[in-house]
This record gives sequence, C-alpha cells and structure tokens, in this order.
Amino acid sequence: MKKPSARDNYQRILDYLGGRCADCKRAFPIYVYDVHCPDEIRKDFSFADIPKLRPFDQIKADLDNCALLCANCHRIRHHDTK
Repeated sequence: MKKPSARDNYQRILDYLGGRCADCKRAFPIYVYDVHCPDEIRKDFSFADIPKLRPFDQIKADLDNCALLCANCHRIRHHDTK
C-alpha cells in the first residue's frame, strides 16, 4: 500500500469538512479552499504543512473545530473580525 500524498490528505480534509465553503455553500477546485480555525490558541500546526507532517487520523479532532472556506469567504471572515 502506498503512502498517501499531500494532495490525497488535502482531499480527505476537504471531504471531511463537507467539500463546500461553509459560508457561501459553493464547491470549488481543491486549491481555492482554506481551513479556518477560529480558536487560534488550540491550533498547534499550520494547515499548509499538515498533509506532509501528520496523518489524517491525527488531525480529525482539530478539524472538528475548523471551517472549510473558499479564499474569498475566508478573507471576509478575517476582515469582519478586525
């Protein structure tokens, strides 16, 4: 059995979080999404690095506190919290 690639892990994250933007409800290509973690204190890793560093099963609990957002909605959320 081959080791999952970073892209495979990203796809599992997207599927686990619903595969659509939590705010606008639209589906986009994989490269458009960001994972928004509102509780910055709990986040002990960068989602850009996670598929390379930790297996999917180890991050499921962290993902339960996060939202899948398209890049546009992610920027809007951060702007609205300033």
